[in-house]
Amino acid sequence: MKMTIWVKPFLKPFKLSLLLGLCFSTSAYAKVELGALFVHLSDALSAVKKENSEQAKNDLRTLQQEFNAIPTHNSEAGKETSKALETAIANPTLANVEQISKDLYAFEQEQNPVDHDKNRQKFAEQVLPTLQDLEQVFASKNIEQIRTKFHRFGATWGANELSMRGASLSHYGKMETAMSLFRSAMQANPANYEQMEQQLAILKNTVDDFIGNSKAAQ
Repeated sequence: MKMTIWVKPFLKPFKLSLLLGLCFSTSAYAKVELGALFVHLSDALSAVKKENSEQAKNDLRTLQQEFNAIPTHNSEAGKETSKALETAIANPTLANVEQISKDLYAFEQEQNPVDHDKNRQKFAEQVLPTLQDLEQVFASKNIEQIRTKFHRFGATWGANELSMRGASLSHYGKMETAMSLFRSAMQANPANYEQMEQQLAILKNTVDDFIGNSKAAQ
């Protein structure tokens, strides 16, 4: 009995501290979900467009309440979001509500940073092999094989394009343009191999530059 009496006071604080430690360590790495906040923002934006200021204010107050409940809402980006909310609640204009959208997105990026280096590596592993296949078959000038390999490359690109778009819109734009022009040249009658070769070179250089394999990056 005595052992039970002495052990319990020790175990209870220990278990409590362990539980709290686990909770804090988990929350430190937990992703901040803002989906519901963007829904409220969309509702407020809709109300503003309908010139329903009172409804817009109500939607923004709901958003503000839920935003303030986020433990990290006082971060640098969070403070900017709070300021934008105060301004928009006081004066719910289209410009003020749109500013919330910009600041809230910045807060989301701050709280959920993307590992672009890891994404680049994954992108390279997935996309490079299919692009290299397309390069190899292009030398044969066999249009049917080129179409098959381009289709496969396009499917792989479509499954991984967000990695590039999220990290570099300039690279993404070059890829989309080059793929469109390559496709047009490939579908021409007769196929425009010169144009295809030019666009294929752009695709290769853009991918190499994005993943850091270009001569300039070296």
